[in-house]
Amino acid sequence: MSFLYWLSKFSQEAMLVELLLIACVTASYFGFLLIQKRRYGVAKKNIPDHVVRAFLVELLSFSEGFKNQLFGDEFKILAGKGLSVPAEPTVAASGVDAGELAAIRAALATSTAKVGELTALIAALTKDKSGLEARLAAAPASSAGGGADPKALADANDKIGKLESKLAEYEVIEDDLANLKKYQQENKQLRAQLEAGGKTPNVAPPAAAAPVAAPTAPAMPSLEPAVSAASPAPSEQAESASPVAAAEESAAASKA
Repeated sequence: MSFLYWLSKFSQEAMLVELLLIACVTASYFGFLLIQKRRYGVAKKNIPDHVVRAFLVELLSFSEGFKNQLFGDEFKILAGKGLSVPAEPTVAASGVDAGELAAIRAALATSTAKVGELTALIAALTKDKSGLEARLAAAPASSAGGGADPKALADANDKIGKLESKLAEYEVIEDDLANLKKYQQENKQLRAQLEAGGKTPNVAPPAAAAPVAAPTAPAMPSLEPAVSAASPAPSEQAESASPVAAAEESAAASKA
């Protein structure tokens, strides 16, 4: 009531001035709100580049600091590769079961011994093969230059039979060579697993080689000496030299 009474004391001009002041204050307030909305509303949608750049630089500095604290100053990530986190937790070398390590070492020792045995066997067989090839090279000359002695021809037949049986044995060595390669691969894998921290090997322990049947010598055509005082005919010499040629061909095939 006092406010209305105070307003009623003024004239109409005073009332208009008061209304004008009220309108100015209201317009100023709404103008201030509009300016603030335009200024900060645009800033929320479009952030200046320098602000974003400064924020990214700060993030990079923080990430470098965390990386140095976790992995050291010399840690580097290769280009195109990120940090790979294993799906399953790995077991440290100190926590590996002693029985597993003993089994791995036993398998490694067995494979190493087997590789050594096969290497020595291959060296011995290679040496025997070179000697047999030399004998085969000397056999045609001795058979061609010999006379009609039955004992010499029988000895030549025995030697040729032994040589062909030896050459048949060399065909079996291919399986041993395959086993040697297998043991060498298992040896490398076991060594790599031991060096990696004693993880459980995925390779099964080397199985014993299957027994190889004894090779049978091919049937030899008998060489009967021609009972005559003169030298043998050319056809007889060709028949006596044919087993030697067959032995030479089998030796060349096994060598290839």
